[in-house]
Amino acid sequence: MTKHCNFLVKACCMSFIIGASSGSSILNAQQLSLGGGLGLSTYWGDLNSGNIGADLMHNSGLAGQLTAIYQPSSFYSLRMNVLFGRMMGSDALSEKQWQRERNFSFQSRLTDVSLRVMVHPWSFGNKKGSFGVTPFASTGLALFNFDPTTEYQGMIYRLQPLGTEGQGIAGFQKKYNLTQFSVPFGGGLKLEVSEKIDVILEAYAVKTFTDYLDDVGHKYVNYYTILNENGLLAAQLSDRTPEALGLTEPMDRTTGSQKGGKFGDYYLLTSITVAYKLSSGGKVFSNLKGSGVVCPQKSRIRP
Repeated sequence: MTKHCNFLVKACCMSFIIGASSGSSILNAQQLSLGGGLGLSTYWGDLNSGNIGADLMHNSGLAGQLTAIYQPSSFYSLRMNVLFGRMMGSDALSEKQWQRERNFSFQSRLTDVSLRVMVHPWSFGNKKGSFGVTPFASTGLALFNFDPTTEYQGMIYRLQPLGTEGQGIAGFQKKYNLTQFSVPFGGGLKLEVSEKIDVILEAYAVKTFTDYLDDVGHKYVNYYTILNENGLLAAQLSDRTPEALGLTEPMDRTTGSQKGGKFGDYYLLTSITVAYKLSSGGKVFSNLKGSGVVCPQKSRIRP
């Protein structure tokens, strides 16, 4: 995880330097803003019910974020964002019988650190002193951390260490990483409500490269295989159909039986952010060829 974090920090610094050195022709557009916001982080994967409205309602948790935005030109901005949220999903909420019988559920914290490029070639009504609206599209690279848990017999258990799909058993895959890269893509509106304050409304879909946000992959592994290698709890949580059907004996499925979909998981981020402009118009930043320090002008009033 440390290597990944160092990578993002270096990428962020390099991007800010490149933007800052883009030349004196765009200095008047330079601007640095800091802010924070609230929103929702929403799971999207194998445990979705298929009812979009219900999924957005039941799979979402509250999220908070801190953001830094550097705008080296009127065309684009560079953004560093740190978000903390939660997400969850449950087969029990589905209208589909087969899914309720499958009976998986999870919840997870989410930490998302991203570096994004915001492209905004057009603005409307944003002359000095007026209310401005700027639509933007955005994408970038994120490093996220998750940790799926589930409730079983009144207790909460972390799923990744258990190996519920045979992870860690010889001949099966290794345990999935809880810290991975993802790609956010989306956009929104920046509302310039005053000379110093922007309100940003935005929504992102985040493409992950894992199918285990929910600990539910593509195929079942036989109950007794997991029992013998990873233990009783891992075996019990690998197939929860007996609970839904009121059975006292485990399901003896063939390894390779279909469990979830073939595609990886996503999470969605929606938020409202208030950003305060620390600098603008080149008053703090200057061309890197110079000193980078703005000196006060001599008074023209003679004593």
